Amino acid sequence: MWNCNSSNKTEHKYFVSILLKNNICILSESWTDEHVDFNLPEYICLNFSRKFKHRNAKRNSGGLTIYIKESIKDGISIVRNHCDTLIWLKLDSLFFCSTQDIYLRALYMWPDVSPAARIYDVNLFDMLQNDVFHFESLGSIVLVGDVNAMVSLKPII
Repeated sequence: MWNCNSSNKTEHKYFVSILLKNNICILSESWTDEHVDFNLPEYICLNFSRKFKHRNAKRNSGGLTIYIKESIKDGISIVRNHCDTLIWLKLDSLFFCSTQDIYLRALYMWPDVSPAARIYDVNLFDMLQNDVFHFESLGSIVLVGDVNAMVSLKPII
């Protein structure tokens, strides 16, 4: 899991060399859209880009990009997707010869001031909690992501 803060990181050899050492890579704040070619050799790329941006923004923001090595792609499936920002992958126990399935959660938590937070108007923490209760009864869970943990004051309405 890496908060990469840019869609052009795959142009940097050192960054790519780190990604290529892993079977699954999750990038948050990839800042991509549907037109960005974010592919790596021998990986499938799942791009969950932000579908909208603030009218004054000069670039995209947010977004998740998940790379899965082609050699293990048949053992991994997307089992839940909330708003393209809370993604659950299932790592199949039969494929990986493990005792139980593993449910991997990839998350990019929007800040409260994000356009996505206003448009979707959902509570990602509630969704996450409900998903954890659901998936922990089915197998092991792994939680990774960017929760934008900032300390600030929010007025109580």
